[in-house]
Amino acid sequence: MDNALECVQRNPKSVGFCCCSILPVLAIATAFGSLEINQLGLNYSLISNTVEPRGYVAGLYMLGPFHSFMKYPSTVQTIQFSEDHDSAGPPLRTRTSDGLEVTLEISFQYQLNVSILSDLYHKFGTEYEKIYVNMAMDLITMMGTRYTATSFFSDRPTIAQQMEDALKNHFGTAAFAEVPFFQLRAVSLPQKFEDAIQITEVQKQDIETAHREQKNVNVTMQTKVLQAEQHAQAIALAANASAQGILLHAEAYVAQFGISQRLQAESFKSLYDKLGNNESRLLEYMLVRAMRDHPDHLSVVGMPIS
Repeated sequence: MDNALECVQRNPKSVGFCCCSILPVLAIATAFGSLEINQLGLNYSLISNTVEPRGYVAGLYMLGPFHSFMKYPSTVQTIQFSEDHDSAGPPLRTRTSDGLEVTLEISFQYQLNVSILSDLYHKFGTEYEKIYVNMAMDLITMMGTRYTATSFFSDRPTIAQQMEDALKNHFGTAAFAEVPFFQLRAVSLPQKFEDAIQITEVQKQDIETAHREQKNVNVTMQTKVLQAEQHAQAIALAANASAQGILLHAEAYVAQFGISQRLQAESFKSLYDKLGNNESRLLEYMLVRAMRDHPDHLSVVGMPIS
């Protein structure tokens, strides 16, 4: 390149020759392009001012003479609306469905898709992030009007999830980008309203606490009733078992006593027959037997005085 410039300076007539020597060098120099690990690219023709439909990831490529890469980030990018100095803009202002002003601090992350990078270029050019910022502003402020002020205070996770779903869907179909994350960082309502809501929430929590305590007392009392019923049932079962035991014992004793008396009666009948059916002699025998079987230390014998 330097030799060609010296050629022009020394001899203007040699310009044509120098141009002929420069063009091949330029063609070769612009035939290659490289992308870093955090970059995506489109093959851009300097001559036709067009891009190739194919998207490229990190690497070194043979693009062709007078071609270069139009580069895009491959990493996740953040758009944020807050008071931070690096934000895309201040917190978003909108109105709730019941007319109160609400301020939303949000952030979300987007990532470009190499397979549809040329679609992104043809629709938005290289100033796509400004369009993304406007898209997000319009979508979030519009969605904010769907919710009441109370919902922003008491049901923020649900609202955040619905906003995230809407951003993902809109960016996926209209912005050629994915939205992997969304954060509803802060919600600011009029101070008087927030104070009133806080008082209401405290009262709701007190009521809920009272309900839980009432349920606990009910459960405790029901438990005691069940325990008393089970105890009474156990007593009834024990009493029934004891009564059944006494009854069985009495029946066994009566049966045994009846058998004993029957056998004794049969024995006395046999003796009665042997004594010639003499009742006096039988009674004397029974008296003697009773005295024999009675314990000595408990027996007192009276003798007749003649």
